[in-house]
Order: sequence, then structure tokens, then C-alpha cells
Amino acid sequence: MAKLPDEISLMLASRRLERVAVNVDHARSVIVTAQRHLDTARVLAGTDDVAMAFTAAYDGSRKALAAILAVHGLRVRSVGRAHRNTRLAAAVER
Repeated sequence: MAKLPDEISLMLASRRLERVAVNVDHARSVIVTAQRHLDTARVLAGTDDVAMAFTAAYDGSRKALAAILAVHGLRVRSVGRAHRNTRLAAAVER
């Protein structure tokens, strides 16, 4: 097994991340949902509800990052700062 980047090892040790089965099909389905959220954000950006446009864009981006983790057999635990941990873990270069 390849050595994990130090940041990922630390996140696993601190229980901010957990190992799960690699699930490419799940990742693909999450990407479809993420794309739908981003499409919705584009539509809402042209309305007076820019706050909801931002929320849709944020959720779409977060889900896309979670999909990246899923193809590597990782998942952010639903503990404090889970959204931040998703971004940090997905940003690590392999």
C-alpha cells in the first residue's frame, strides 16, 4: 500500500477522517448531485436570491470534494468542522 500524505495520516489519527471502502459508483452519483447544485446556483445567481445561489454553489463544491475522497476510500467524519475537513483532505496532493 502506498504511503499516505502526512496531512491525511494526521487527519486519520485525529479521527477527522475515516477509512471506508473505495466506492467509485457512489462518487459518480455524488458528482451528478454536485453538478445539479452548481447548475441551480447559476440559475439563482440571476435572481434576487443570491444567498441561496451561494448555498447551492457551496454544497455542490463540498459534495464534489467528498466524491474525491470516496474514490480514495476516505470519508470525513461528521464531527466539528466537517466541511473544513472535507476541503483540507481533498486539497492534499497524492
